[in-house]
Amino acid sequence: MGSFIVYCTQFIRSASGITPVWLTGDSRDWDPISKRRPRNWSVFHNLLAVSEQELTEDAEKYIGSDQHWISHGRDVDDAAYMRWLKKHIATAAPLESILSYNSFYGVKCCVSAWDKNDRNTTISDQYCKTTEDFDNWADSAKTVIRSIEEAGGWAYPIVDFIANNLKNPPAVDQLPEKLLLKKYGGYLNCGHSGALDTFYSNIKRGKVFSRDEYLSMLSESPIPLAVREAVPVDAAAQARPYNAVIRFVSGEKAGLYVRRRVRGKAYLTQDIRSAKHYPNKKAAEKSLSKTMPGFGRHGDLEVVIDKTA
Repeated sequence: MGSFIVYCTQFIRSASGITPVWLTGDSRDWDPISKRRPRNWSVFHNLLAVSEQELTEDAEKYIGSDQHWISHGRDVDDAAYMRWLKKHIATAAPLESILSYNSFYGVKCCVSAWDKNDRNTTISDQYCKTTEDFDNWADSAKTVIRSIEEAGGWAYPIVDFIANNLKNPPAVDQLPEKLLLKKYGGYLNCGHSGALDTFYSNIKRGKVFSRDEYLSMLSESPIPLAVREAVPVDAAAQARPYNAVIRFVSGEKAGLYVRRRVRGKAYLTQDIRSAKHYPNKKAAEKSLSKTMPGFGRHGDLEVVIDKTA
């Protein structure tokens, strides 16, 4: 039995409403050439330029399932479904912001139509670059879909970013006054060359930006790569101790520190400053309880306090 996988989601906010767009695929499909599962962009439940209320009412029709789809390797149940919807409504962004944040030129929009004889055609093709473009296309697409259905056929809208991934632009009204830029557990600051391009595992080494500084960088063309790849987080987290690390105390890895854990694999370092620093000892011990079963064969692990932090 296959499973429906959601790889990426982006809601587009325009004058006409919200259009939920996602990148999905089927776990049963496999492309031997690219050695990955095929995936396609589509409009969630064909909801084109609708209100927040309409999105919520649509979701409520599907409540009553333990698995709506799979995301990040986990089943999305009813509660996760509603959290997903609420999150993406709150972070719905104008098309210009999405394109700029991802360095995309535009988005391909069209209607896939099937007549009563089951013949398929693609119509209403348009490459949208602005919110105005998108609203005009959405209005036209709704009219086209309605006329096709009245003639006994059926049709649905397609919004295609023509990419296998997409980063969600930050919701400006939700940004903290002071923030850090985080990527894969690292925090952005200047490297040895003086350029703003290095991520440090120790949160204390992350550069604190004001909201205005961050928004200014987002307005640059192109947006600096390190800034575009990072996620803004509240700089208040930097006030926590962040002095607890995990270290091997015996075995073949004795003396090494855990720098990062990804999908059951641990990356190690000899330098305690490069180790993953947890907010406090309790948080490190919780992570240690997850780490031990997989890495205990390499030696004993313990939580130690980095006195230099």
